Amino acid sequence: MPSPGARSGQPSAHYTPRVFRRQHAVEPTFNAACSLRGMGLRKDLLDKLEAERKRRGLTFTEIAHEIGATSQQLNNWFSRGGISKDHIETLWRTKPYLFATADQLVREEAASYGSKVPILTFVQAGQRHESSEYADANSAEEWISCPKAHSQNSYALRVRNDSMTAPYGKSYPEDCVIFVDPEKLSPLSGQPVIARMLDTGDLVFKLFMEEAGKKWLRPLNPQFPIITEAFEVVGTVIGKWEES
Repeated sequence: MPSPGARSGQPSAHYTPRVFRRQHAVEPTFNAACSLRGMGLRKDLLDKLEAERKRRGLTFTEIAHEIGATSQQLNNWFSRGGISKDHIETLWRTKPYLFATADQLVREEAASYGSKVPILTFVQAGQRHESSEYADANSAEEWISCPKAHSQNSYALRVRNDSMTAPYGKSYPEDCVIFVDPEKLSPLSGQPVIARMLDTGDLVFKLFMEEAGKKWLRPLNPQFPIITEAFEVVGTVIGKWEES
């Protein structure tokens, strides 16, 4: 069995793989969180709540239900520019990670640069997205340092065909390694993504395209067809690595 990072070009003699589990930075206490953030807390929490809603593709009713509110209350908060004062403590109990300070988030992102991620097969990645309990990191035989800031659940894949090999410009040739961040679920049109086909459950690596409310997947290689069947984005590709 190859040692972790055996094909990554990184020393790995003393490296022990570990299962990544996302941990949210939280202030020590509710009162401390509120005192540290001051008057901007209510607007900041509303902005973060809306960002989470969009990332997860939830309706106003669904996200409101998660925090014990109604969609009408949520609309009122947007009109006033912040979450109501009497609802902040409820939010602390249901989504404490939203109270993380900007400094904490910057430190977390900086710490992720250069950290190692497991190189998975497409099958392993598919199992990972189907079950949050799937311990994919333990089954990975190879690990590689990711040069981009990424979430703790990020992983790498080896490109398995030449559908993303472009005749010119940016290209992802077969067998190159791509880095995938499963926390990035709202790509811009033209960004490379990993998508799960809803009819088969298979994962594909393509460009996410969106125009006039329509979404499809496009290969960089013009010899491959575009994909118009139903799919869901399960991660955004944040970089690649090739052996020189």
